Amino acid sequence: DMSGGTLRSVFENSSGKIVSIVCAGKGFAERLDRIPSGFIRKYESLEVIDLSNNLLSGSIPESFADLATLKELNLGLNRFSGSIPDSIGRLGNLTLLNIGSNLLNGKIPDQLDNLKKLKKVYLLPNEFSGAIPTFAQTKCRRCGFYWGGIFFLSFFSDPNMVVRD
Repeated sequence: DMSGGTLRSVFENSSGKIVSIVCAGKGFAERLDRIPSGFIRKYESLEVIDLSNNLLSGSIPESFADLATLKELNLGLNRFSGSIPDSIGRLGNLTLLNIGSNLLNGKIPDQLDNLKKLKKVYLLPNEFSGAIPTFAQTKCRRCGFYWGGIFFLSFFSDPNMVVRD
């Protein structure tokens, strides 16, 4: 039971041997970038982080990029701001990236093209600018961005992907 707790306490008090942290919709309202990076880095076997549907703010921690086994990073439906860290492109095992419904801005880094195993990407809505990234143009059947007031549909790199709510 995590009622009344903080996300920081979840990271501080959990064993480094766990493979998933699922804290979706728990009402956490804190700055994720203020959790010391050592608390995040100790999870060397972590495969899933789902912190969606909270009130988390601040920037997306660079230390997530040190989680080499991470397959799913779900940070959607929060209040993250700033830009997507270039270091996310080092998550070579990532199959799902959800950073939609935040307050992110700036250019989507070309380093996301390094995510060869990526199957699902959720980026909307945010306030991104610049050119549509290479990976979206070359690997995806359908695109999902607001660019210059134009809406492009959601995209998946696998055209046979079934979307579940």
